[in-house]
Amino acid sequence: MVYKILGNYTYNKKPSDGFLLKLFFVSLIISLSMLALPFNLKAAERENIATLDILSTYVWRGQKLSGDRGVIQPHARVANSNWSAGLWLNYDTELGEGTETDFSLSYRENFEDVDIEGGGIYYVLDGAHDTAEIFLKLSSDIIFNPAVTGFYDLEFNKGAYLLLSLNEEFELNDDVSVDFGISAGVNFQSEALGVDKDGNDFTAFYNGEVSLALNVDLGDGLILTPKIAFSAPLSRDARFALESISVDGESEVVYGGFGFSLEL
Repeated sequence: MVYKILGNYTYNKKPSDGFLLKLFFVSLIISLSMLALPFNLKAAERENIATLDILSTYVWRGQKLSGDRGVIQPHARVANSNWSAGLWLNYDTELGEGTETDFSLSYRENFEDVDIEGGGIYYVLDGAHDTAEIFLKLSSDIIFNPAVTGFYDLEFNKGAYLLLSLNEEFELNDDVSVDFGISAGVNFQSEALGVDKDGNDFTAFYNGEVSLALNVDLGDGLILTPKIAFSAPLSRDARFALESISVDGESEVVYGGFGFSLEL
């Protein structure tokens, strides 16, 4: 969550750019959610898992926070039916060092077709202020698994972020499945998400993301997952903020790579 402000930016984007993307992402999420209502799928079981992602770059809420030489992101989670604890790290291969370590703890309850999960994330950042967020997530295990997650920063970057998301897994055979995800985020004057062209915190739609992943079961609980994603701003203020924050000055990013996960 380190960001810079570029002083030579010329604000000349067309007003319709963010609006069309915003309309696409939000309309698709709402439409798929409504189509999903008649269906009910069995909830996934909680599990302990270790993952290792090797990606082309580090993207957080639409912000490109590393160069193009790749990042390595290990993650471990220990969970039972209610509690979950996690550890996540980002290693930047271009810098040759770790840039972020995240600790998370959450509690989850199920009420018929709705899951409620609340918890916190503590971000340890290299070269920037450490900070912490609390979050509350409402989700359902109906088809497309619609979810709404609110994040509020308690420490350095006062402000909030709302994430609307859909994700579904489609089985191709016993060993291969495809994950499709789509999300739209909203910024509520979070300092971590940048400023508008007047230098002020802002409230607006922030970024939308579409992702696709292939899950290949290699046996003994080991899963190989090639993945790709596209993220873009959903408003003019978000476009300015993302171009100011991202290391390459761009607000749109395509990134991907592959990951390994192991059920423990």
